[in-house]
Formats: sequence, C-alpha cells, structure tokens
Amino acid sequence: MARAVNAVGAEAGLNLAYGRASITHWSSGRRPRDPVPALIAEALSRRLKRPLSSEEAGFGKDHRSWWSRSLPVQLNELAAAAGSNRRAFRRVCVYQATALDVPTWLDAQGARSASAAVSSEAGGNEPGLELQLATDMLRFFARMDQSYGAGFMRPAASAFLAYLIGPWLDLSTTAAAPRAELMSLCSQLAHLCGFMSFDDESHGPAQRFYRTSLVMAADLDRPDEYAWTLRAMSAQAHHLGHFGAALRLAETAAAPDLAVLTKASLAGQTAVARAATGARRQAMRDLERAEDLLGRAPAQSTRPVGTYHGAVLSYEKAAVHAHLRDHRAALAALEEALPRWSAYERRSRAITLARLAELQLRQGRPEEAISVGHRLLDDYALIRSTRIRKALADLRAGLRPFSKNRAVNAFLRRAGQSIISRPSPTRNL
Repeated sequence: MARAVNAVGAEAGLNLAYGRASITHWSSGRRPRDPVPALIAEALSRRLKRPLSSEEAGFGKDHRSWWSRSLPVQLNELAAAAGSNRRAFRRVCVYQATALDVPTWLDAQGARSASAAVSSEAGGNEPGLELQLATDMLRFFARMDQSYGAGFMRPAASAFLAYLIGPWLDLSTTAAAPRAELMSLCSQLAHLCGFMSFDDESHGPAQRFYRTSLVMAADLDRPDEYAWTLRAMSAQAHHLGHFGAALRLAETAAAPDLAVLTKASLAGQTAVARAATGARRQAMRDLERAEDLLGRAPAQSTRPVGTYHGAVLSYEKAAVHAHLRDHRAALAALEEALPRWSAYERRSRAITLARLAELQLRQGRPEEAISVGHRLLDDYALIRSTRIRKALADLRAGLRPFSKNRAVNAFLRRAGQSIISRPSPTRNL
C-alpha cells in the first residue's frame, strides 16, 4: 500500500513539474470540487497506462455532464485562472486523460440538442458594434500570439472572452442571428485561448478552453470549427505523450462536408499521430493525402484561428519522419519549413528552429546545432512562450557535454543570459 501511495505521489509530482500543474477536471456546481481527486486519478491513469476516472479511483461519481455547464461560468473561471486567482487556477489545473473521450460531430449535435443550443426564437438587440469589436479583437489576439507568443496576451484574451463577449451571449437580450455570429467568434476565441494556454504549458486550462469551444461549435452547427478544435486537442495530447488519445481525437474530428482545408489539416495531424504509434504505412498515406488536399484548398485562408499551409505540412512531415527514426528526412523537412513561415509567424519559426537544433544535436552535430541555436535566440528576444523557453533550456542541457568547445561555450553563455533576463512566468500555485 505504501509503495502504491508513493507511486501516486511521485507521478503527481511529475505531472505538476511537467505540465506546470496543468491537469484539468470538468466538475461543476455551486461549490468547486477539490482538484486532488482528479490529480490522483490522472496520476493513476499514467501509472496504469489507461484512463481512470475519479469514480473508478474511489472518489464517487459526478453525474453532471460538461456539455450542460453554463458557458459564462466556465469562461469566468478560466479567465480568473489565467490571472492571479490562485483558487481558480487550482480548480482547473488538472489535465485529465479521461477527459479526452469526446463525442464525434454527430454525437455532439445529439448531446447538445437537449441542452442550451442557439434558440431561433431569441430576440432583442442587434449587437453590430459588439460583432465588429469581437472580430477585430480576435484577429488582433491571433496575430499577437503568432508573432510574440502567448505570454503577452493570454490573460487579456481570456478576460476579453469571459467579461466582454460572455455577457453578450444572453439569449434574452440578443437576437438569434447576431448571437450565432457572436457564438462563432466566442468558439474561435476559446480555441485561441486554449492554444495560448498550451503554448504557456498550462495544459489543464488549455483542455478546458478547447472543450468549451467544442460546446459552442456544436451549438452552432459548425462542424469545421468543431474539427479544428479537436485537431488542436490531438496536437496537445501528442505533445504530452498520449499518442493513442491523439490518434483517437484526430479520427474523431472527421465529419461529412468539411472544408478541403480542414480535411487537409486533419490528415496531417492524423499522420503525426499514426507515426507516433508506429503505423508507418498509414502515416505516409495520410501525409500524401494532406499534401493532395492542401494543393486543392483555396490559396488564401481567411480563418484567424486554425490555419494550415505549406510550412505546417513540412513541420508535420518532420514529426512523422522523426517518429519513424528517419532523422535525415526529418531534418530536411524542417529546413524546408523554415522559409515557408511568414514574417509574423515568429513563434512557429522559433519552434521549428528549436526542433531542428535538437535533431542536429542528436545526430552528433553540435556546431550546426549552435548555429541554429543563435537564430533561435534572435527570435527568443521578442517572444514570450514557455514552450520555447523549455526547448531552449533542453538545448542548453544537451550542449553542456560539449562546453569545452569555444563556440558551444559562447552559445551557452548567450543562452544563459537570455534566460536569466527573462524570468519564468508567475504561476498561480
């Protein structure tokens, strides 16, 4: 028994350190639940290598469905957690593998039909100004995130979503058509806030934002928005090592009548997820399908959230080849991706550089790795991204055995100064 308790404690500590206490639960009600049961259930899930609910772990059954939760309540809690509210953060800090079992598009529509779907009888104000403001702010937050990382704008975007857009979703004061547009923007903003949380390594809040986005997409009968969010959840699960769940989420996202660009993005993510599980032939077929679909998609995407283009596909190719142990092809794909990122996609370029340097170092090429590392530091000066900060720290750790090399030592000094001058983001723990 003592060994089991110690194992749970050690696993819980690992989760807190790895995910910055980012493991979330979907409780609801008048009084927020203690996150400890969810944390212990998640620790046991990882130890047993299978999903284990809080009920199965012996903490009782939660009869409330996350589909039925009030949107404003969820958004307010997440906004408080993104700020300085310690209690709110602790309530949403647990990323749960058991929460990765989400409905397909058809099942989601059925689940929401009996809940708070958009009413055709709503009437009242025509919020034209609100729609324009929400549209402009969505594009602004998306561009800032792409250029400078999540660290600058995550609290502001979460607060804007909860405190300004949330109240406009009231059925009694907003006409049906404008409310549907606001809900669509709200779904995209929730997706963006989820990705910002992911970039900040706050995986629990990210998971909850994503699931809130799914609820709104189901309300609105927007299968493409639902699919883009599931794709993001798949990418997050893959990042955290839940490879089987990542594949299930990517496959769940498939639905009839999706746009060609959406299908292309899903094929690319499915390829990465399949490669992670060792399915070489299927992964390569999915990559070919993604490339074919991307070639048939419109040249310009107007989506501020959820984009897919040649640089993303090249990065996915690199991930597939890396999983399949073809490091030469992975390096070539990363080199191919770099010039394809636009000037404002600075964070994506930095992530690509970090991955390139990591693979070069694994191949025993420290000189090339530090050359790429200096380019990464040039971008890092303008970015606030916990993912990139962690990647830079990992690169420094990998280069330390070569510290007697003058060029490596010079890079280590520069990287150390960059990290010291950039304090770690404050965590609500």
